[in-house]
Amino acid sequence: MSNNDSLNTKQRQYIYDTLVNHKDSYGAVGTVANAMLSMLCATGPDGIHIKSLEGMHIAAPRTKGNSFHRTLAYIRTINKVLQETIGPRAPQLSMDVVGNQRVRWVLAEDEETTETET
Repeated sequence: MSNNDSLNTKQRQYIYDTLVNHKDSYGAVGTVANAMLSMLCATGPDGIHIKSLEGMHIAAPRTKGNSFHRTLAYIRTINKVLQETIGPRAPQLSMDVVGNQRVRWVLAEDEETTETET
């Protein structure tokens, strides 16, 4: 496993705090937003299946809309907020749509790695 396979504890906390500062519901216990953010911050290099995230939306009271589309909206929002806050080197959530449909963190490549590959 390389350093770019997973978030470290400090990165996880920064992401959590950044999203909570963006919108209070991400920090409110008992909300789907908080459950999703907490799970995504705990996800390791193997990621989490999209259906597991979707299941959180389905199981939660007071949720509206299509669970799959709402789950994708949470992922897009998290990516957008991190991109706006951190910039182009922000960690991003990515999903293999065709294969195993697992959502995982993609971290920016080290500049040394990028230079040697080009």
